[in-house]
Amino acid sequence: MAKLINVHAFKSSQPQALRDVPIYIPSIVVIQAGAKLLSWQSDTLTFERGTWLFAHAEQSLTFINHPANFTFRSIQICFLSPPSSAIMESMVDERGRRLTKSPKVVSNTKLDFALKQLLAMQELDFTEQTQQHYLDAFYQILLEAGLLQLLFPGADLSMRERVCRFLSNEPAKAHSIDELCTHLGQSRSTLTRRLADESTSYRELLSETRMLHALSLMQTRPYKQLELALACGYQSETRFGQRFLKQFGLTPKQYMKTL
Repeated sequence: MAKLINVHAFKSSQPQALRDVPIYIPSIVVIQAGAKLLSWQSDTLTFERGTWLFAHAEQSLTFINHPANFTFRSIQICFLSPPSSAIMESMVDERGRRLTKSPKVVSNTKLDFALKQLLAMQELDFTEQTQQHYLDAFYQILLEAGLLQLLFPGADLSMRERVCRFLSNEPAKAHSIDELCTHLGQSRSTLTRRLADESTSYRELLSETRMLHALSLMQTRPYKQLELALACGYQSETRFGQRFLKQFGLTPKQYMKTL
């Protein structure tokens, strides 16, 4: 049964600085231990236990994870299905305000309850229709709190989101742009033009999804760099390391040492 949300756990035992971490699926990051210092506009926002970070799918995050008592822990909830059309219509008046609103949200009893229900639902083998009902209830609570536009500032998926969602299903696969065009029902020239209009390219997005996959893999167990490169679709350990450094500002070995 396909899941409508994905939950990823992240941890570190040392300060962990990452830059330009791309977000291509609307997400909420919940801090469980330690603190996340996020660069936002011209400020630095501090997220600790009891605060949530809202991230829409058209941004990159630069931050430092700071452990408390040698532990930093967080979860990232990725929302793979948008709100129902009725909910989206209800938030029309809220759109356009997100750039002036902080992504930092202090949780409360209602939000905590709704999130616990959502996470419990994700662990069970519900049909997609049942999952969507739970998800829409969560979205409705966010809407009533004036927060839903932080996740969904627009009604339609961008081409970047559509491409990244497809590539992230199998990041290590030797994807071809022709295969992607067939999946999206786009000609090669149209796809290339639309991605260029969004200031990106197919190769750039393939690399981004593979780098995010590498972060997730390293959270599960220790990896040798060559093993990690192969698991992310790279035949060259050096090439993989260079791309990781360019994306995040530190090497895979430096990142592994923080875990």
